[in-house]
Amino acid sequence: MLTLVVLLLRSVRLAESALLAAVLTLATAMVFYHFSQTYVARPQVTGDDLFSRLLRGVYSSDSAYNDFPSLHAGLSTVLAVHWVRLNRRLGLGVAAWCALIAVSTVFVHQHYLADVGAGVGVAAAACMAGKLISNRLAGPAADRIVQAGLTSD
Repeated sequence: MLTLVVLLLRSVRLAESALLAAVLTLATAMVFYHFSQTYVARPQVTGDDLFSRLLRGVYSSDSAYNDFPSLHAGLSTVLAVHWVRLNRRLGLGVAAWCALIAVSTVFVHQHYLADVGAGVGVAAAACMAGKLISNRLAGPAADRIVQAGLTSD
């Protein structure tokens, strides 16, 4: 939510691109989930320490089905790409955080590496499509205004 607010305040076109990319990523994942159910086998968590309890909480609220492509990785990629487009230095920090999210899903048995790779790939394609669609919707007049420096896009 914070990302959307920041993007809307700084660049409507960038916010539009991010929303389009997120919708395309979700729609692609839903097609896979509908036609090709996947499952990630999860270990039995027996400990009683804080991290074991937290992991059991994650497992209880997150289905072991519909894991390919990973929406954790996909939506994190959409956020990272758009933060990098907004501000390169800050965006690289967000991208590193998003990469940790994607990698952590493998370590806690929410996804396999193929799920993460597919999520990143789908999101990368969706980001390119979102940018193209957003630019086309804005039209050539908006491009001239942006080039003249009259907007923040």
